Amino acid sequence: MQVLVIDGDPECTEIIGSTLKIPWPDVSVVPCSSGEEGLDLAERERFDLVVTDLKLPDMSGFDFLKRLVLFSMVPIVAVKNDLNEVDLVRCLDIGADECLTKPIKQIEFIARTKALLRRVRGRAESQSLVSGLLRLDAFIHRAYFMGREVPLTRAENIILQHLMRNCGQVTSYRSIARELWGEDYPGSSKAIRVYVDRLRAKLEADARSPMLVNERGIGFRLISPS
Repeated sequence: MQVLVIDGDPECTEIIGSTLKIPWPDVSVVPCSSGEEGLDLAERERFDLVVTDLKLPDMSGFDFLKRLVLFSMVPIVAVKNDLNEVDLVRCLDIGADECLTKPIKQIEFIARTKALLRRVRGRAESQSLVSGLLRLDAFIHRAYFMGREVPLTRAENIILQHLMRNCGQVTSYRSIARELWGEDYPGSSKAIRVYVDRLRAKLEADARSPMLVNERGIGFRLISPS
């Protein structure tokens, strides 16, 4: 398991890392101290979990969350000193899965993180799909097509699931955005097009016979490959 920990205080980062190693001794903890660095890492690498402070040195933690959920579906645990109810609700509304008070209580942090990862795994296990020659194993983020195993990012996984469930039908940008982020964010259509372009590059052997068809201004349609 690989976890990204974003906190301007190295001591807090060390505490979170050592706490994660209690239930997961082999966990790989990637520390960073700023929101911009965290966003760059989250976009370039694949993480199983992000833990972030809501008070970052270069940006608001809430702004960080808004930007992160535009391109990633990674499970998020946010932490904050003197967490109040308003901040808690705002944090969860933006897209964090858990929000805890700093300094963290180790037992609670471990229990909530375990429960979060179980929920994520449970959702994926129930969503294995087949459409013609295309098979998706959502649990391990893998698609299988024409003898090839294709690794997917979390966002690509969610989009492909949604298109496969609605195979042959036009799936709107708004519908895809809700699957990804719970609501339609400004700029989400552009982000979705980027994800679908990446899926095409991974899945489509012949651009002249597209599997993922763009319905201009509306969304996308999956044509079952045969």
